[in-house]
Amino acid sequence: MKSTTPETSDFYNACLISDIPRVKYYLARMTIDEINRIERNGSTALHTAAYHDNAAVVYLLLRRGALGSIKNRHDLTPFEETTSSYIKQILSNTGNAAWVEWTFVDPPTQETKYMFDSALKDTFLRMGLSFILDYLLNYYARRYIAQALPMSIQKIEQ
Repeated sequence: MKSTTPETSDFYNACLISDIPRVKYYLARMTIDEINRIERNGSTALHTAAYHDNAAVVYLLLRRGALGSIKNRHDLTPFEETTSSYIKQILSNTGNAAWVEWTFVDPPTQETKYMFDSALKDTFLRMGLSFILDYLLNYYARRYIAQALPMSIQKIEQ
């Protein structure tokens, strides 16, 4: 059995050694922020469960809202920490797959995404949330609703 680390919480240690009853006990009482807490050793409970190939713990953590996009002190996500293809599949099927996909694309594409993210952040900081929401409403939602509406009416009439 793998040893626990005194600088980490009892919850983290339960995830480390795959103590399912203790993990379930804590998950029933913890907030999302507590579940995603980065311990003093620089990793989350999801990192240690993934690293130690504790698939059941990974599954339980993800069901309660653990984030697979958090990077540890080694700048790795739980997906990058595991060698288990089964755990990688579990992590990819949680809604964080888009983030994981960006992690493995070629450097020019990563640079393009970085530039896009930076421009979006700058626009947000300069213009504010109301500007971005208004833009999304006017240029995306209304346009796609207008396009979808005639098609829906035609389907109803058929």
